This record gives sequence, C-alpha cells and structure tokens, in this order.
Amino acid sequence: MNKIEKLIDELCPQGVEFREVKELLNSKLIVTVSPPKKLTKKHYKSSGNFPIVDQGQDFIVAYTNNKNTVLAKYEYVIFGDHTELIKYVNFAFAQGADGIKILKTNGMSAKYLYYALNNFYKKTGKYTRHFSFLKKTEIPIPPLSIQKEIVKILDNFTQIEAELEAELEARKKQYEYYRNQLLTFKCRGEPCVRPIQTTEQTTEQTTGEYNGRIQGANTRANTRFAPTEPEMTRPPVRINENEI
Repeated sequence: MNKIEKLIDELCPQGVEFREVKELLNSKLIVTVSPPKKLTKKHYKSSGNFPIVDQGQDFIVAYTNNKNTVLAKYEYVIFGDHTELIKYVNFAFAQGADGIKILKTNGMSAKYLYYALNNFYKKTGKYTRHFSFLKKTEIPIPPLSIQKEIVKILDNFTQIEAELEAELEARKKQYEYYRNQLLTFKCRGEPCVRPIQTTEQTTEQTTGEYNGRIQGANTRANTRFAPTEPEMTRPPVRINENEI
C-alpha cells in the first residue's frame, strides 16, 4: 500500500467524493476572478515587467509594463474558453485579449485543481464557448492533505519529464554531430560538392555564376557539416519508486 492509499484509508475510508465544478463554484471552493483590464494584441510587448497570459498555446504570450492591468501574485488556474487549454499560474500577470476564465481556490489546492481538470475534462475540439462544459466536469475532491501529496508526486514526474525531453534533445544534437562528421568526406583536401552540369548553350557568364554558387555551396557545406560537438552534461534521470 502506497502513501496515497494509506492517507485515503485514514482520512476518507468511505472513498473519495466526486463533485461537479459547478457545485464547487456554488460552494465557493472555486471562484472566478476578473482582471483589472484585458489587453488587446496591440498592447503586447516582446519584453516588459509583467507577463501576459491568454488562451493560446504559448504559456506566456507577451509582456506589459502597465501595472494597472495586472492581477496580484497568487495561484490561478486559467481555462481557455475557446481553446480548452488549461494553465497553472503562480505569479502576477495580465490577461491577454478575451476568452479565458481565471479561477482560484479556497480550501483546496489550486495545483491539484489544475491536474484534476487536465485529467477529467473532456475536450470537444469545437470552436465555441466551453466553460459550461467545464462546469459539468466531475473531479474527485479528497482531503487537502491528500491533494498536496498528489501534487507533490505529479510535480516530481513533471520535472522528470522535462529532464527526459532535454536529454532527448541533447542526444539528437549529438547524433546529428556524429552523423555529419562520419558522412563528410574530402576531395583533395576540400569538402566534396556535386558538380553542376551545364549544356552546350551555357555562356561563360552563366558558367561564372555557377562557379560562384559552387564556392558558396562549399562554404555552406563546410559550415553545415563541421559543427561544434554539443556538450552532454546532464546526468541520467533516475526515478525513486519509494517516493510514489
């Protein structure tokens, strides 16, 4: 029996109750938050003091320096009313454009709500308003101590996943480096370039243009096939099963 099962047996021996998000909103365990102001895209900046969060794929879409548009630092769950994307935010931010619902919790873990909604909400894939569908979603509501333990475990796996993705990306770069090194051959001291064939009607000017292209190709080939070997400094990721 793992730690979560032990806590459930101790704190809720009759099982964990499932409740609709609508019911959680009515009981104020979850509340919706309105921002001071919604920023349109013309106000987006590539850098600034405060991040802008909207319902798009990018976690942070842009920045602003307008502090009058910013929600105070807190734990929020962001729901894209059109895109159905769910985000967890634990910093001060400004809302970008329209179409998101900002949720915060009272007496339950916001991070747990984020994980639960990502697991139990069923996306429709349609371009319409989806908050009504979200409100009908049922999620388990264990005691707060169990919620925190679940978040701790899932955060750990999220970190492991990020490390594995970084490791995979580094391995891809290492593979490309050795592939290019092993498949690069020299012809009389220069990288081989496939010659360009011309017809009998080719003029000397055209031939000169081709020669120039060949020289450019040599330069590009030399640059492309002789990269700096990527560094592999990340240690292997190990999972401690006893922590689960």
